[in-house]
Amino acid sequence: MKRLEFWRHVSIGRYVEADSPVHRLSPVAKYLWLLAVVIPASVSTSSLVVLVATIIPLIIAKIARVRLRFLLGGILPLLPFLGLAATFQVVFSWPGDKTAVLIALGPVSISAREAVAVASMALRFVAMMTSIGLFTSV
Repeated sequence: MKRLEFWRHVSIGRYVEADSPVHRLSPVAKYLWLLAVVIPASVSTSSLVVLVATIIPLIIAKIARVRLRFLLGGILPLLPFLGLAATFQVVFSWPGDKTAVLIALGPVSISAREAVAVASMALRFVAMMTSIGLFTSV
């Protein structure tokens, strides 16, 4: 029964009925905006592009009358996986990283480069999850 509890909070695959311009788009148009957000969020090295790819689904959700709490709430059950990925990012650091050390805890340190990489990874994750959640909602 606990396994079902996990899926109840994930926004992916849950349709939200509403009469909005986004709901009335053709399936092709929906696939195109999904790809237009997910591909740049996946492959871009620019933090600005990833940030924009994170904001766009939130704007589209407002237009589609899909609650932001619904979309962002779907990310909460997956935070342990994101935390594990962030831990691996910090523990297995880049050799030759010369950026400033922000935090040092024994043999593990977090450099500025690692902090940016973890933040960028988290933004990519949010961009993709909200985009896919919104896509399946409309």
